[in-house]
Amino acid sequence: MTDVVTDAERVKERPASVGRMFLDRVEATPTGEAFRYPVDDGWESLSWEETRDRVWAIAAGLLSLGVEAEQRVAIASSTRIEWVLADLGIMCAGAATTTIYPSTTPDDVTYILSDSASRVVFAEDATQVAKILDHRDELPDLMAIVVLDGSGDGDLVLTLAELEERGRTLLAERPTAVDDAVAAVGPEDLATLIYTSGTTGRPKGVRLVHDNWTYEAAAVDALKILTPDDVQYLWLPLSHSFGKVLDSVQRSYASSLIGKEVSFEATNEAGDTETRTGSVGEVSVGDEGEILLAVGDEKVNLSDVTSIRD
Repeated sequence: MTDVVTDAERVKERPASVGRMFLDRVEATPTGEAFRYPVDDGWESLSWEETRDRVWAIAAGLLSLGVEAEQRVAIASSTRIEWVLADLGIMCAGAATTTIYPSTTPDDVTYILSDSASRVVFAEDATQVAKILDHRDELPDLMAIVVLDGSGDGDLVLTLAELEERGRTLLAERPTAVDDAVAAVGPEDLATLIYTSGTTGRPKGVRLVHDNWTYEAAAVDALKILTPDDVQYLWLPLSHSFGKVLDSVQRSYASSLIGKEVSFEATNEAGDTETRTGSVGEVSVGDEGEILLAVGDEKVNLSDVTSIRD
């Protein structure tokens, strides 16, 4: 007799890092819509595969700047698609995200960047860049500012497009650079520093490791609080822990099913019901939101699966 892998066991066997969970999601639904974001008066989308390409370029760009494992990279921006891409790029490079609210005062921005020893900052616009440059002499660890909206200065400040171009150049020379960085990250490695508001003194950095985010994502996935056909409207600041949880959840969907052996009931040519077994190669979402597993040449509804095994 074989054992069925329960939701609780799937949570227990969650991926080792955010980067690994993200890759699992890309492999499960490469052409599925990952993010929808406003552009002018309309909306544009990124598939999971397209998201991976952007994230890999950002991660490789950070590696090309010399960012090392668990070093901090800050984001000072409002909620937007580039925040999500930068955050994933940071963690896939093996570094850790330091979150900064765009409303944070220049003095507190300087303190957070200094206290966290952040090496790079993603700054939303000229206003955020100015907060940093005005205190540049107090930030000896800082080696680059990446501006999301605006132009670079040919020195300390570079654009997001320039960072991604550096990343693509590195990947042309070392195609597995980001994959190697993701593989090196473990559950207890630092993923995020979220600073308190500082109402009782200086802001304090709260350390969150990769396992914090992968557990939340896998647990919500197992409880089916959100389903694959749900659309989340991210309006909370992603500098806030709950905003980051909502962003993390969608990466977990069905990631644990890829490569699993499943048994399911099917009807043969004679009209008889029989049990079939095979390995899950891909996961997709049907027209009515049902989860479909590609098992050999068949598309199997997850609700028809009788057992799942490693």
